Amino acid sequence: MERKYFFIKTNNYLNNFISEIFSSKTGFNSEIISTDDFIKNFDIFTKDKNNIPIFYGILRNCYQLMEKLKEINHDFLYVDHGYFSKRENNISNYYRIVKNNRYFSGKIYPNLSERRYLQIHGYENEIHKSFLCSSFSDKKNIILIPPSFSICNYLSINYLQWVDEISEKIRENVKDKNIIVKLKNENDTPLEILLKDCYALIHHSSMASLEAIKKFIPVITTNDNFFLKKYLDIKIEDLGDSEILKETIANKYFTIKDLLLNLSFRQFTIEEIKNNFAYKKVEYMYFIDK
Repeated sequence: MERKYFFIKTNNYLNNFISEIFSSKTGFNSEIISTDDFIKNFDIFTKDKNNIPIFYGILRNCYQLMEKLKEINHDFLYVDHGYFSKRENNISNYYRIVKNNRYFSGKIYPNLSERRYLQIHGYENEIHKSFLCSSFSDKKNIILIPPSFSICNYLSINYLQWVDEISEKIRENVKDKNIIVKLKNENDTPLEILLKDCYALIHHSSMASLEAIKKFIPVITTNDNFFLKKYLDIKIEDLGDSEILKETIANKYFTIKDLLLNLSFRQFTIEEIKNNFAYKKVEYMYFIDK
């Protein structure tokens, strides 16, 4: 039986903007229902496994509804800003589409073409060149990106405690590096500038960590449920020896490359969502080629 998509609409203006894109007749052709209606008819709706809800963001009951769907093993799609994207007035040029999670999920396809990745980043940013240019041993700073305040609320994380505990672990293993705490949406030095003198980046679940990975800077993920933990399992204890870090990054070159290419194939422009391109890719990756 063919899948039927439903966009879960909230009272947020950006959610409403995205809902119009996914309801395009040549794209996902999704019906639109409010969170209130979805909650009210949840049991009826989820009896049919081919009814696929689409969420944008985690606020206004969306997080709770996704968790409830996970409990009963009912598929859903999650949409948010792309893994690699630029924003203008909070509108992104790319949006990630994920099945049953908020971040990357699904199989890693090996040997993907680099063309899409290079279209996004510019052809001067070839992955192999980035690897050859990577040099972090003499860098002075370790960047911390704590979980955002909204994530702290949902996951019951104490923001200050997270920073203190990670900083203490760093000091136990590294004596000659500065610790810089980078807050989300903070209007100080841009991350791109900070990465120029970055020895390692430690985060909880920040998409900004991908900017470091693109440059083959060591990244440590403290959230076991965040997808990068699986592919780049570097530990704070490793930070004390730059030679170990160098060897680790070198050994993970092909893993990092495959991950970057796969992420580029799982994010889509507004036009690609409207014109059926994203729909075909999502159907194949998430429902046909399991």
